[in-house]
Amino acid sequence: MRSTRLIFVVLSFSLAMTVIGVMATAVSRSLALTEDASLAQWQDEPANQFLGNGITLTKTVGTDPAVCATTDHITVTLGTEVVYCYSVTNNSATTLDYHTIEDSDLGIVLNQFPYALAPGASAFITASATPLQNSTNTATWTAEDPADYNLITGTCIFPDISATGTPLDLSDDGEVDLTLPFLFPFYNRLSDQITVGNNGVVVLDYPGFNVPFTNGPLPSSQLPHAIVPFWDDLDSETGNVYVGLYTYTLALENDLLAPPIDNAQGAMFYYVIQWHERSHFPGPSASTVTFAIGLIMPGQGFDGYMFFCYPDTTFGDPALDYGASATIGINSGGSIAEQFSYNTAHPELTGTFGIGFIPLGGGQAHSAEDTAHVTVLRFVYLPVVVKP
Repeated sequence: MRSTRLIFVVLSFSLAMTVIGVMATAVSRSLALTEDASLAQWQDEPANQFLGNGITLTKTVGTDPAVCATTDHITVTLGTEVVYCYSVTNNSATTLDYHTIEDSDLGIVLNQFPYALAPGASAFITASATPLQNSTNTATWTAEDPADYNLITGTCIFPDISATGTPLDLSDDGEVDLTLPFLFPFYNRLSDQITVGNNGVVVLDYPGFNVPFTNGPLPSSQLPHAIVPFWDDLDSETGNVYVGLYTYTLALENDLLAPPIDNAQGAMFYYVIQWHERSHFPGPSASTVTFAIGLIMPGQGFDGYMFFCYPDTTFGDPALDYGASATIGINSGGSIAEQFSYNTAHPELTGTFGIGFIPLGGGQAHSAEDTAHVTVLRFVYLPVVVKP
């Protein structure tokens, strides 16, 4: 009689995490990084790139939760808890205030964690997990000095594109991924990839993102890098959402710092996204809303500048009109934002009212990655043959 017992192993982790701390000693290994990208290079840089670099990251693995190990490779027996240590050093001349760690196996370890990492300083964080099979995982640490924006209001001459723009035919709570005709800088991220949501939100550099139909205040952990002209539960039974690239004519008045009509560089371009005659869910409502955003093409002296226009924000319901159930602003994850309004009616939010977001300069994001290896020894029961 012969019997065989097999063990099937599935990769999983039980994750625990310590708080960030100050390194007492220098780490021994560092990662070489590329040169900083300057504002003048924005037009030529590939999409999905962070601006700049100025940190080094060392990832180590051990079993002692009290200290960071000194090696990036460890061999353990099945069921052993492994301690992953992420050690970062700020090599830049700027204090970096927010930190994100993405690990290929452990997922999001930090998400814009507020911690002032001074120039030349080091910090670390540990996470523990119990791997069930061999793994080689890579971590990316991103440290940010957030870009600052000046929120201004003024007169906006609405650039209506409902007759000339490309209709997106978005469904209720629907989104579509688009490629901008230029790279747009937004909160230290540079990309030409946007996701337009029917619920009044544009997300930068997160293809396939689903915009929640329930809005919240900014900053919001529900949204990543997001431009938020009118985050509300909009329906799709009326109107449409349109996009298009246009040249400057009467986009904005001077109080919103619009570039001049005549410019030595030639025509000025901006990308318009317009939500046209959309009703509120469950629709159709007594009335519809129309609003639009414009993204200025970089390289024209107004890199990263955005404007919002609001010709009509009345649904015919005081509980919804003029932004009473909407969020307006710009957002970068759960810690950084510029909010104009949250669930507050602004009767001026109609006609020629506009909002502008002007980058004030500064701001940078640095990222580095490192890899660690875990070998898991598993005991396998061999078949036993019993002879009579």
